[in-house]
Amino acid sequence: MTAQNRDDSTSPRGSEPLTFDASNLLRAMAQSATGLWRARRKLLTGRDDSSPYASAAPQAADLLAGVARHIESAWDALLAAGVEVRDDTGKPYVSGMSLHVIAFQPTPGARSETVAETVKPSIFYLGHLIQPGEVVGAIPTDSRPPADTRGVP
Repeated sequence: MTAQNRDDSTSPRGSEPLTFDASNLLRAMAQSATGLWRARRKLLTGRDDSSPYASAAPQAADLLAGVARHIESAWDALLAAGVEVRDDTGKPYVSGMSLHVIAFQPTPGARSETVAETVKPSIFYLGHLIQPGEVVGAIPTDSRPPADTRGVP
């Protein structure tokens, strides 16, 4: 049997079907998408002033442009494969969303609860949530969180 006519759906031994743990694959996909999202956000917005490349010499600009092309290529491949990376920053927050709110912070100018910052994006594969996002919520400064009524008769 040559490599050209080998059934690719079988293991290298050729006797058993290829099997895998889909949950591990989806977790790896979510971690990869999150890492690409972070790298892409830093390249596109220049938000990471702590980066050693923040004040890089002009020669480094060519290197960074090459890195950006590789990141965009990987990003496009994930999107083409059915992965959606959702950054909810600036969107209204509604209780019950598939987001983990790390904290709510009173924010001047906020008229309602909104997502102030996305710490980790929500990741969907073929429309199914595989990683809930982690966010910081903004609330109007005149709002107070509901009082804790546990133990009150």
